[in-house]
Amino acid sequence: MSEQYSSQLLRGSVFIANVANPAAGADWADATPNNMYTEIQSIHFQLVTSAAVVTRNVIFLIADAGGNQIYRVNAPQTITAGQTRRYIVSANHAPNTILYPTAIQIPIPPGLILGHGFFYGTNCDGPLDAADQLSDIRACVLRCAFH
Repeated sequence: MSEQYSSQLLRGSVFIANVANPAAGADWADATPNNMYTEIQSIHFQLVTSAAVVTRNVIFLIADAGGNQIYRVNAPQTITAGQTRRYIVSANHAPNTILYPTAIQIPIPPGLILGHGFFYGTNCDGPLDAADQLSDIRACVLRCAFH
């Protein structure tokens, strides 16, 4: 985006976006609605890995409406076979560690505003096994109308 926006200048509604669980072995993604700006407050999701011996690295990414990656960050820990781990994507980790003390924290810049048509989600490297399952995906977002 060529324009700069401050989240303190945006007026909108904070709500929980429940993202549909992808098929086993697939990553998840969600798109910002047309004519809306979106500020991610936090995203919670879970990964259950199969017994297949492979190291999975969860990557969170954001792409613009044209599919160009504009932000990409690896989770600070990998996950191996037969585990269930919760992930939290957030600019502010302190409150999240109380609710999920064993969650893997993935940082994003504070006040990150996504334009309409942007995508955010995972791109697991490792790769995911066909029986691995990402689930329980909830994004707390601030959405503001685009004028």
